[in-house]
Amino acid sequence: MPQFEDEPIIAAFKALDNAGSGKIDAEELKQLLTAMGEKYTDEEADKMIEDMGGGDSIDYAKMVKKLNAEANKDPFEGL
Repeated sequence: MPQFEDEPIIAAFKALDNAGSGKIDAEELKQLLTAMGEKYTDEEADKMIEDMGGGDSIDYAKMVKKLNAEANKDPFEGL
């Protein structure tokens, strides 16, 4: 099962968290995922934040938990 490494995510998260709030919004999340080699649409990034109950932004811990859950998802689930 793939897991996202903490250090590269932390560095990218901090680079995008310009306000130093400890949170990023959907656009910043999409930039982070793109930098990590993942391809998400604006709608998918919005949905990820919404699914995590983040309102219009998400904190680091919730983001990593969601990314790891997505990475470990069974590709045959629902078939």
